[in-house]
Amino acid sequence: MFLIGAVYAGEEALICDLAETYHILDYKQLPLRTVAVLASGLRQDARIYSIMTELKEREEHPSFETASDFDKWRSNILGR
Repeated sequence: MFLIGAVYAGEEALICDLAETYHILDYKQLPLRTVAVLASGLRQDARIYSIMTELKEREEHPSFETASDFDKWRSNILGR
């Protein structure tokens, strides 16, 4: 579940964190399970954790009917 949230919350941050920590430049070429393990092993001060913490603080447990609902919520939270 962490990986899904991470990708939707801030894919750019996840890419930077994986590149900085593991020197992985294209995580999409790796098996999903491998990326999930690597992402969950990032430092607590990683960019993606900061973004996800901020999102969590703004809305504890959002639920979405559709992907479009999630995209609207994400845009609103991130100010895009």
